[in-house]
Amino acid sequence: MNLPEDNNLRKLLEKALEALPEDHMEGFANSFSACKGNKDSPFSPSLVYFERILEDMRIEIASLRARNEELMQENAQLENAIATANDMALRAESASHVKSQFLADMSHEIRTPMNAVLGMASMMEGTTLTAEQRDFVETIRQSGETLIDLINDILDFSKIEAGRVDLERIALRPRDLLAETISLLRLKAEDKGLYLKGEMLPEVPQCLSGDPTRVRQILINLVGNAIKFTHKGGITMRVEHVKTLENGNNRLRFSVIDTGIGIAPEKIERLFRPFSQLDSSVTRRYGGTGLGLAISSRLSELMNGHMWVESKIGHGSTFFFEIELYPELELPKELAETHYLSHGKAPAMDPAKVRILLAEDNPVNSKVAMLLLRRAGYSPDLAENGKQVIDSFRRRYYDVVLMDVQMPEMDGITATRKLRRMLGNKGLRPYIIALTASAGKPDQARCMDAGMDAFLPKPIKVNEMLKLIGDATLQQDLVVE
Repeated sequence: MNLPEDNNLRKLLEKALEALPEDHMEGFANSFSACKGNKDSPFSPSLVYFERILEDMRIEIASLRARNEELMQENAQLENAIATANDMALRAESASHVKSQFLADMSHEIRTPMNAVLGMASMMEGTTLTAEQRDFVETIRQSGETLIDLINDILDFSKIEAGRVDLERIALRPRDLLAETISLLRLKAEDKGLYLKGEMLPEVPQCLSGDPTRVRQILINLVGNAIKFTHKGGITMRVEHVKTLENGNNRLRFSVIDTGIGIAPEKIERLFRPFSQLDSSVTRRYGGTGLGLAISSRLSELMNGHMWVESKIGHGSTFFFEIELYPELELPKELAETHYLSHGKAPAMDPAKVRILLAEDNPVNSKVAMLLLRRAGYSPDLAENGKQVIDSFRRRYYDVVLMDVQMPEMDGITATRKLRRMLGNKGLRPYIIALTASAGKPDQARCMDAGMDAFLPKPIKVNEMLKLIGDATLQQDLVVE
């Protein structure tokens, strides 16, 4: 039984023992035991309690030692678990990088022959064909474009999964996004006898800032799906202003409303899962990878928003996505004036006066590009690698270089850097357009950093190529060397 003085003695002892080395504890206890055996000592009764306290403290110390050993073992196990987790994270990151690189490589390998397929189909469309032959060519072209779309979806999804999607912040005009989407998909809707229209409510700001390319991608995906699953009626795009946030950003809601077949309630939750189709019959009838909605939903989330759908079987569907956009960018006066002037129509350029050098090592792709350029009235020269590009400029000056990025002996990046150094001190700057089957933003940034002026992904679109060539500035004919 503990007496009241036990607590007082314990407190005094604990305080006294704070400065006592642990290895002296045993001797200290023996000294008190000797005193306790002396019946004549006035401290003998108190020492009995003191000894009990010492014994309790011995037990507590032993318990603490045991617990400390347990903690050390647990800490070692925890460190091992952390090391294992870090190793697994590194392996996962490495696997993700390998996967992304594999997809990028496969994209490049597929785009290269597809450039020839679509290029030749475009050339054939410009020749005299029978109705049946024209139908064959159109089928080839449409199938090739569908394949390119599938490749783009897979690459986009891979980048989103790896967290490698960087959003731009440039001028964004909601009305222009609606008009561009209608322009791109109007013929597809009209072929099915459907209307396609856009509505922008009055409170929506005319100009904001954000990533118009990604917003347009979402709209095109949603409208494309709506056209696919709608057989009568049509599709309406609508933009509403939800609210202005405390940080000054604007929250907009986009709606894509169709009069199509509708979606059963129990199947809606599967819509935004990657590689998911509602059922096998839908896959067979309408096709697709099931990635479009998953990509669009993730892009909405990257813009601090979300996507959802309301639908009723036989009465159509409405897909909504809300995103957060920044206020309109304020450009310095001189930049604003330059931007405004750049929208003016460029003076007509005589193709016969434009000196073009095509740098392309693939014989089929070079054949396609040369044919397309000659049909447009140009007389291009050909270089099969970067070294030949440099040698060509030592003989004559070219206004435009269509520079393939991946070439043997010397690639397009290296050739561009050498060309800029060689011509820079002469005040000459040819307009260099990157040609590449690697169509990602990092690839584009690498080309721009090397000194290229424009970026043209493969398969080459003729109108885009001719537009870029039209941006070149002609200079006098000079021999560089």
